[in-house]
Amino acid sequence: MDEIRELVWNGGLNLQISLHPSAMVVNHLKDPIITNIRVPRDCYIVFYMKVILKRFRNYLNLNINESNKDCFFWFEYENVPLYWNFPIGALYDTMTNIMPNDREEILLDRNDHLNIWKLELHCGTKIPNGLIPIIDEEEQIRRYWMHQWKQACYILNGSSKKVMSFSMKDWQKFWDSVKKRNLSDFNDLAMKVRPSHPRNVPVIIHLNYPNLQKKLPFIKIDHDADNGHPTVFNVLNSEYPEIFKSKNSSEVQCVCNGVIIPLEILIFELYKRFLNFDGFLHLSICFSSNNNQFN
Repeated sequence: MDEIRELVWNGGLNLQISLHPSAMVVNHLKDPIITNIRVPRDCYIVFYMKVILKRFRNYLNLNINESNKDCFFWFEYENVPLYWNFPIGALYDTMTNIMPNDREEILLDRNDHLNIWKLELHCGTKIPNGLIPIIDEEEQIRRYWMHQWKQACYILNGSSKKVMSFSMKDWQKFWDSVKKRNLSDFNDLAMKVRPSHPRNVPVIIHLNYPNLQKKLPFIKIDHDADNGHPTVFNVLNSEYPEIFKSKNSSEVQCVCNGVIIPLEILIFELYKRFLNFDGFLHLSICFSSNNNQFN
C-alpha cells in the first residue's frame, strides 16, 4: 500500500497557461502569452498562482507587487471556470471528461510528446458565479483546507475531536507536508484522523454531464452486516443509476488520481490508498471518447 500511496502522491500534471487578453497591458499582441509549469495532481492550482503571475508580470495590466483587493484572477478550461478549491487532478480528470487511455491520444501535444492541459488565466473585478474569491491569499487557502479536514474527520469518526485536538504545531506540520510534498509527515498526521473502522467514508464525486457538478454521498460502513462494506460500484450505482447500470460497461469508468478504478473494490480500501490531501476521496466519472451519448 505504501508504494501505491507514493505513486498517487507523486503524480503530476503538465499545464500550459495562456494569458487572456483582458488581463494584458496590450491586448492586441499577435502571439499568445504562455507559460508552462508542472504541478502535483494532488494540490490546489492556486498554490502556484504567485509563480504564474510572476512569469506574466511584464504583460499584466496591474502591478502584482501592490495590493489589488478589487481584482481577481481565475483559470478557465474551454471557457469553463476552474474551481480552485478542488484538487487540480480531479478537475483535470472531470473536465476533460474522457477516460485516461483515450485522453492520452486526444490531448497529446505532438511537438513535445507530452500530455499537456491548456488553461487560460483571466483577470477581472467580478469573478464567475460559484468561484470562491481569494482575499487573504495563502491564509484563506489554509483555513479552507483545515475546514475540509474537520469535515472529513466528522464523516469518518462521527465527530471532529481527533483533528480538533491537533496543536498549532501539528497543523503547521500538516500544512507544510502538503506544500513541501512530504508524504511521510502527511501520512503521520492523516493516520491520526483515519480510524481503522470508520462510520462513513468522505467521498466527493465529480461529473461533467450535462455540466460540472459534484455530489457528497452518504456512505455508511456497517461493520456488523455481511454486505456492510460498499464497493465503488455500489456507491456510483446508487448516485447515478442511469450511468452505472453495470460493472462491466466499457463506455464509462470511475477515475481517481488519473487511474481507472475497478468497480468491485471496497470504497474504504480505495480511500486508504487514494485519499486526497484535503481528507476526501475525489472520484471522477469519465466516458469513452466513442460515447456520443455523453460527449
